Amino acid sequence: MQTITKIEVQKKNKERYSIYLNEQYAFGVQEATLIKFALFKGSQLSPEQIKEIEHEDYLQRAYSLSLKYLTHQMRTEKEVRQKLLKNEISPAAIEATIQRLKEQKYIDDQFYADSFTRTSANLSRKGPKLVERELKNKGVLQPEIQQALEEYSPEEQVENGREIAQKYLNRLSNVSPREAKQKVIQFLMQKGYTKEIYEQIIPQLSFKRQEEMELDILAKHAEKMFATYSRKTTGKQLIQKVKSALYRKGFVQEDIDAYMRQKEMELEE
Repeated sequence: MQTITKIEVQKKNKERYSIYLNEQYAFGVQEATLIKFALFKGSQLSPEQIKEIEHEDYLQRAYSLSLKYLTHQMRTEKEVRQKLLKNEISPAAIEATIQRLKEQKYIDDQFYADSFTRTSANLSRKGPKLVERELKNKGVLQPEIQQALEEYSPEEQVENGREIAQKYLNRLSNVSPREAKQKVIQFLMQKGYTKEIYEQIIPQLSFKRQEEMELDILAKHAEKMFATYSRKTTGKQLIQKVKSALYRKGFVQEDIDAYMRQKEMELEE
């Protein structure tokens, strides 16, 4: 048997205590371990008891590390596991810690998924596919993701998508309405909205800015194209190249023809 001759708070970590046996430093423990085993100066410890205390303290250290990590924000089971692995906690201790945290509801992936989905919808206006991808990356299982997404109604998706799409559309310049539409669709897909949803959104958007500026935009694009293509071709072939390029840019044939008639008149003068 060995006797505890001194217990003192560690200088570098005020949450841990140094245990001295027979005037020699033996090991450190968390305050919770100190209390659980009722350790005090004069306590007699057998080798088996010391081993049990050290094992319990190891588990308590993993638990305290997890709680500190969870203090700042909610985490998924996968994120907590990764944190413990990074701190070189053993697999057995990780399993015990995760189970304890689950029992105490400090880890609840369904609750996390529900909260994450609400926040993503209400604040970030993310679409369901993006929310799903991000939850998967955090280790949430598909059944829990699906249950969380059931609360994100199609009506709310359309409203959220319409809001961010119109803001994005208002920033687009020097593009035709058709090209703007394609860019908006691509934007909504990147934000996680499905075809079923963005097809409802597009008709609700205002392309007034692009429509009002379309002829000016067309002329700017055309002038650049004439400057580029005229280095290698002239005449009707040049006209045809520019027409094709403008059409690919999304400008309507009627506007292209009107511009070209004016351009041809200028070239003849």
